[in-house]
Amino acid sequence: MKTLALKAATILGSRMLTRATQVVALVLLARVLSPAGFGAYGVLTSAVFLSGQVGNLGLRQSAAHRIGQKRMSDGDAMGVLLAFWPPAAVVCAGVVLAFNSAALGDLAAGDGAFGLEAALALAVAGVLFTVLVQGVFLGRGEIRNFSLADAGPRVLQSACIAVLWLVGLLTVATAVWSFALGFLLLIPVTAWLALRGASPLRLRLAEAPDMVRHGLIFAASMFLITLQGRIGVFWLTSTEGPVAAGQFFAAQRVTEIVLELATAVGLVLFSEATRAGSLKDNMAAALKTALLLSGTFLVIGAAVALAAPFVVPLVLGEAYAEAVPIVRILALGLAPATFVKIMNGVVAGSGKPALSAAVIGGAVLTNLTAIPMLSQIMASEEAAAGAFVSAMITAAALYAAIGLRSKSAPART
Repeated sequence: MKTLALKAATILGSRMLTRATQVVALVLLARVLSPAGFGAYGVLTSAVFLSGQVGNLGLRQSAAHRIGQKRMSDGDAMGVLLAFWPPAAVVCAGVVLAFNSAALGDLAAGDGAFGLEAALALAVAGVLFTVLVQGVFLGRGEIRNFSLADAGPRVLQSACIAVLWLVGLLTVATAVWSFALGFLLLIPVTAWLALRGASPLRLRLAEAPDMVRHGLIFAASMFLITLQGRIGVFWLTSTEGPVAAGQFFAAQRVTEIVLELATAVGLVLFSEATRAGSLKDNMAAALKTALLLSGTFLVIGAAVALAAPFVVPLVLGEAYAEAVPIVRILALGLAPATFVKIMNGVVAGSGKPALSAAVIGGAVLTNLTAIPMLSQIMASEEAAAGAFVSAMITAAALYAAIGLRSKSAPART
């Protein structure tokens, strides 16, 4: 238990450092780019993160599980990941560029966005490498190295944004370049950490198909989890335009700062579950943690909702006054979102990715269904927030049912 708490504290510390620097970046980006520019930035970076989650084909989780279960050496796993990265990065970059072709055209015309396509492609490559190499750290239980790979790029980007702001060069294009550089600059460091102390590097590419078969459902699950938080941004961009998307994205960024504790615990439990016992044992321990933290975040959510009229103008500026009701609605979802983050980490780490994908898939369907329905009775931005909260409640209820059923199931002999 002490080891688990120490690992959680390590990840929490790194993520709080990340959020502290990202708060500075958030303030600068929101105020300089305006809601429309911030919305465009949110769409582009969200597309990059989505490509990293689905583009790794589940090799991150598959590598972590195989290393943790001693079914594969870290050197063998790293060899597969390094061979997979270049072609996967090319394919993912092409998809992201094609998906955002219209937005890129608008930005190039209105913002003088020289080299924005190159920045986006490089960002995809950097994010994908980071996602892949994290599998080695998770499998070996190296939470500090995982934390560096997770927090480092964001800290570097925040520093770049501060410099760009100081010299008066902060635009959507340069913000995307800073996003790309944050990940690219850390690649040599994370690669060295993954290879240091590892068993001999071997290109056992024959293992790749089986790893993909095992991990593809993991990739689908992580893709759905990432998509879940960005459905509102994409929907608002297509129906209302970048200004509404910017208001919603800014509100999300404010509330996401509060969720770092749940994310830290969820990541540690995933790492522990890959090397632990049965799903029943893992779920019994996770339920207690999830319920305790969810109760805490219920109180925190109420405080965030009450403080929104004061916090939003202070952090984002008066241009984001429309984000206040969005923050209030999203704050109501902090408790179920906490529960989902923790339970998903345990289910995925216990080798049940199909179960996790089914739960998150049901929540995504709830989100997609609720948005058009709620938009008939409230503003589009508030409808997107309400749909997201509904999805979190759905996922939390499903995970609670699974946890209680696993807890009461007879032990296998």
